[in-house]
Amino acid sequence: MKALKFTLVIAALAVAPFFARAQEKPNRPHKEQHQNMVKALNLNKKQANQLKVIHESYKAEKKVIQNKMPPIKKELKSLKSKKKALKKAEMKEIETILTREQFVQFQEMMQRKKEHRKKKHKKD
Repeated sequence: MKALKFTLVIAALAVAPFFARAQEKPNRPHKEQHQNMVKALNLNKKQANQLKVIHESYKAEKKVIQNKMPPIKKELKSLKSKKKALKKAEMKEIETILTREQFVQFQEMMQRKKEHRKKKHKKD
């Protein structure tokens, strides 16, 4: 498992410059990007052709997914905004039933809980 992770990290590092350049020049033809990748990775002709076939085999499906993303991102942004507003309203309502000291203690408890969640997610 560690070997697989290591291999993926190395592959990502090897390919990262191409994606960075692709973002800088979004109109760069795919053929030129492919040729630069082939050259940088020192691929033989068979590997270069296999790489091209692999890219092409996933291209249509990735395009479909990419086209579905903008409305989903917009909906997610809206949902996050609604959740934030609900949380704010909840805190205001909780504050009305607690004493000042209790509310401070409550906020500290929520902060510890938040930090615990962050630590838990970092371990995964």
